[in-house]
Amino acid sequence: MNAVRPLPIHALAEALVLQPSASMEQLAQTIGVSRATLHRMVASRDDLIYQVHRLAHECCEEIFTEVALDHGPVLEVLTRLITAIHPHANLFLLLHQQGNICRDPNVRHEIHREWRHQHERLTRFFLRGQQEGQFRRDLPAGWIVDAMGALITSATEARHNGHLDDADVNRVVLSFLLDGLKAPVSQPH
Repeated sequence: MNAVRPLPIHALAEALVLQPSASMEQLAQTIGVSRATLHRMVASRDDLIYQVHRLAHECCEEIFTEVALDHGPVLEVLTRLITAIHPHANLFLLLHQQGNICRDPNVRHEIHREWRHQHERLTRFFLRGQQEGQFRRDLPAGWIVDAMGALITSATEARHNGHLDDADVNRVVLSFLLDGLKAPVSQPH
């Protein structure tokens, strides 16, 4: 019996980011297999979405640990964070969408739970930056996480649409995020 080839999660993540409502047939075409082959690789569309989200969760967990969100100067950590997320932006974006493209409420609930954990880690990081006077205090830290996700989404879409070079994505996201986040020089403590 022939072994089923491994599921190309990154290609599927990109396809789901670009076309969240893609059918199994469209997703199969994206990775160059038949719909039947894709169904042998994964039981259902929701199962596929969950597997992609599991990888996304693990990837974010590794990135957040690797960049040491809780240690070091926050501006340096933020730069490392954006740089580390860039190659995995599609996975981060799927987590940020929180499984909204999934039909199964149990799978969607699990994806939401996993994203809340990542969101809390990022929120603590931005709170630390606010407490240290590096980031604006008038913006809720949880909203800053959402804004960062929106910036990454926008830059990734612009790259996909040919409006932004891949080499410029980190610079654009960091520049826009920091110019809006930096604490004013005369901010009262």
